[in-house]
Amino acid sequence: MAQSSRSGGDGGIGAMAIQHVTIWVSNVSRSRDFYSGVLGLTEIPRPAWFDFPGTWYAVGQQQIHLTHADPLPPRTREHCCLQVRDLALARHYLESRGVPCQVDRDYHGTRRFVIFDPDNNYIEIAQVDQAWPTQWPDPLPATMRGPLIK
Repeated sequence: MAQSSRSGGDGGIGAMAIQHVTIWVSNVSRSRDFYSGVLGLTEIPRPAWFDFPGTWYAVGQQQIHLTHADPLPPRTREHCCLQVRDLALARHYLESRGVPCQVDRDYHGTRRFVIFDPDNNYIEIAQVDQAWPTQWPDPLPATMRGPLIK
């Protein structure tokens, strides 16, 4: 079977994982309250030589970098997904702290809901019960089509 140029058949760059994602925030202090205080993420040191406000968090071996922006870029469906062991427990925890959880459709052994941070950044929370496929069916089944949370 011929390798697609999109599949990195020639070895590509040798990517092993996503090291970090950056999320734009309008108020670093308010966002720190949410990401540390509500989500319970572990803040890690950020290089002191950065000349713009922000804060960093460890999530397993990966990181989330909150970076101040004024004005914020337009909000889109760009997002990160935090994988949890127990989706029901995560939902109860967040709702008990006043965070609305919007259930979204489940697919391929993944149950999930969506929350939004104080700057309306979309964050998916998911419990993944089986390995994700490397190739999705074409066409997608009806249960996997349709609008995502708005």
